[in-house]
Amino acid sequence: MGTEHLGRLSLDAARAFEDYRIGRKHVVLLMIGMAIFDLAALGLILFHPGLAREAAPPPATRTEFIEAPEPVAEPAPPPAIPETVEPEPVPEPELAPEPEPEVVYEEHEPEDISDPASREPLFTHYVQWGDTFYSLAARYWGKEHLWPDLWLLNAAAFPDPDFMVVGDVVRMHDPLGQPADNGQRIFTEAELNRLFDAYLAVYRRYRQIGDDYLARAAGRRSWYQTLGRNRINKAHWAVYSSLRYDPDLLHRYRSLLEPGDMEIIEEYVDRFGYPQSGRN
Repeated sequence: MGTEHLGRLSLDAARAFEDYRIGRKHVVLLMIGMAIFDLAALGLILFHPGLAREAAPPPATRTEFIEAPEPVAEPAPPPAIPETVEPEPVPEPELAPEPEPEVVYEEHEPEDISDPASREPLFTHYVQWGDTFYSLAARYWGKEHLWPDLWLLNAAAFPDPDFMVVGDVVRMHDPLGQPADNGQRIFTEAELNRLFDAYLAVYRRYRQIGDDYLARAAGRRSWYQTLGRNRINKAHWAVYSSLRYDPDLLHRYRSLLEPGDMEIIEEYVDRFGYPQSGRN
């Protein structure tokens, strides 16, 4: 073998030895690393026993098949409880007041008051256009609300208190009562009774005329129906107007008026109050 061949062998051997030495070094390092890892794992097991239990595989046991429980239906919601509504308190019935005894006045014919001579006609008035008993009482007596007495003194010639014809004759008399310093008139009890009777006579005449007109209308809408209602309204107003002299006349008139008329007059009092007081 030549020298060149020997040199090549020596070089190959040197390389092989170097590779062996490096591979052995890697194996040693690998073994050292594994040893370190084992020591670390052993330390964890020693200091943390729970990890060992978790890491250990579960013991072999017999496999049991447990049926899943049937789903339990959710309970139905409880029924809604209606709100309790407290009943309204029932008011205790009020005791009706004891009715006042009704004063019943007997009807009587108008009496002749004072000296008949003082009620004799003083003069006569010939009716002119626009005259009424209301305007004549205001003109000659100075007190228009005394007109029912003036009409009653002339009722024989004037059956309708609202109907006058030009040229008719009205007998004028002294007025009821005596003048006072305050411009009012002072009446005696007999004079007041005469005045109340005059108002009642006007009411009855208006009521009679109104009922006659309504009877002619026979329930149909006509001129007679309008006239009838107008006269009945005047009958109510005559009684209401007389209350200026004495509000207690409502009790006196109660048994003397047609059914239902008293309620209408009381409505007038509720709406308008009593007429202006004062005996004028």
